Amino acid sequence: MNDQKPSQPEMLDRDAFAALIHEHTPTLRLVARAAAGPAHADDVIQNACVTALGMLHRFTPGTDFRAWMVTVIRNTAKNTIRSERRRSKRDLAVGQRNAASDSALQANPTTDFSDFDENVRNAIDSLGPLPRECLLLKVVQDLSYREIAAVVGIPEATARSHVHRAKAQLAKQLQEDQAGQDTTSPQERGRP
Repeated sequence: MNDQKPSQPEMLDRDAFAALIHEHTPTLRLVARAAAGPAHADDVIQNACVTALGMLHRFTPGTDFRAWMVTVIRNTAKNTIRSERRRSKRDLAVGQRNAASDSALQANPTTDFSDFDENVRNAIDSLGPLPRECLLLKVVQDLSYREIAAVVGIPEATARSHVHRAKAQLAKQLQEDQAGQDTTSPQERGRP
């Protein structure tokens, strides 16, 4: 008989955690931006890292760190958004507006998607959080549907469906935006 206790998997140390965060930073930034918006993405990532460090004993080495961290980021983003809503309601109740965050966002418009034009950024921001996250992981990170499913924690077919619907919604909205901007008549454009 073997009287030895089963060995516990070793806990991830801080250096390994930092290396994994660094390795997955592009994906984590996309998820944070998709979940909380560009104004809160950096704060969400920082808060999620602090939270994850506190819960490092819950992470099982050998499992998908990226998926675990995406879950932490999503939960942190939900808390950030909820907190922001409460703050805004409180400010409105006393007649104040939170103009500081709006002006800071306008003063520093750089986002992870600065290469996209304004219409595309607005269209992406109009998507729901999960479809936006799936689309950005597919288009920007070039992840497979299987990888997206693992990161987001949904079935592969659902990831594929979110990406497909998000692309269709973007195309429709961009066409509507283009039609709204094209106010010249066919005669003015030289068409009969």
